[in-house]
Amino acid sequence: VCVFFLHMELADHLAVVRRSQGPSKVEALAFLRFVRTSKARCSADVRDVGQMLLTSHGSSLGDDVWAVYEQVMIAALDCNDATLARDCLEALQARFPESQRVGRLQAMQQEADGEFKEATSTLNDLVTANPANALLPKRQVALLKARGDIAGAVQELNNFVARFQADESAWHQLADLHLLSGNFAAAVFCFEELLLFNPYSHVLHTRLAEAYYSMGGAPNLLAARRHFAQSLDLKGRANARASLGLCMCTHALAATNSLSEAETSMNVQLFTTASERVRNDHSSADSNLRECLQHVLQGQASVVGTTN
Repeated sequence: VCVFFLHMELADHLAVVRRSQGPSKVEALAFLRFVRTSKARCSADVRDVGQMLLTSHGSSLGDDVWAVYEQVMIAALDCNDATLARDCLEALQARFPESQRVGRLQAMQQEADGEFKEATSTLNDLVTANPANALLPKRQVALLKARGDIAGAVQELNNFVARFQADESAWHQLADLHLLSGNFAAAVFCFEELLLFNPYSHVLHTRLAEAYYSMGGAPNLLAARRHFAQSLDLKGRANARASLGLCMCTHALAATNSLSEAETSMNVQLFTTASERVRNDHSSADSNLRECLQHVLQGQASVVGTTN
């Protein structure tokens, strides 16, 4: 619900800044402030509105001008507008020559320019000066990813979560990198850590189930089935990813021929429930897709042991 209202509020702000006569100073500042606090990503609008604000009202913004410079610079990097980004960085460096925050922006500029060695050196110096700054190691991880050094990024993130165990975004990123490199067991560990932060997230249960499913073997498939079912219990409607995952998981378990009578009965019940929800989720889909889906479900049902 909160996300819905954030999107609605962002749409209202965008309607104002995109109108033909453009936003006023107050409207432009309100838009930029909302984007900062909500962490929305609409870089082209931020760049255009911010550049207009700096050009037309820069001298009257007071201390707000530095937040605008920083915001516009990051948006310009996102839009590959190197000239504007460099202009903003130079203004910030002139005002805050010793700032680590500006130093991090300098590393981002170097990274965008393809100067990876220089960016690495800048970040290393900043981390040495202030090891407690959690944003700096994250930039190092981003830099390693940009260079294609996934193993290095994983190592850096392992070091990071050892120091900042409560950083959810780091655990998410580490899980994604492990999945990218095919290390499903390590990804499972990350998702289980994330579930400690948010045990009622149907998305996390689904992603953990997918990691278990990818590992294969009856014990992992049973764990995958449990988490797919938990995801559906938390969000029964419009959760096709978990529904389809549970159908595939129960089908794979039945194919192992290793289930007890009680487990087989549970498997049939879960498949029946999941396949029904898959059909409901796709009831308004194209007829060809529904026909294909029905064919797949019938094939799985024959292996699971139901006439679904």
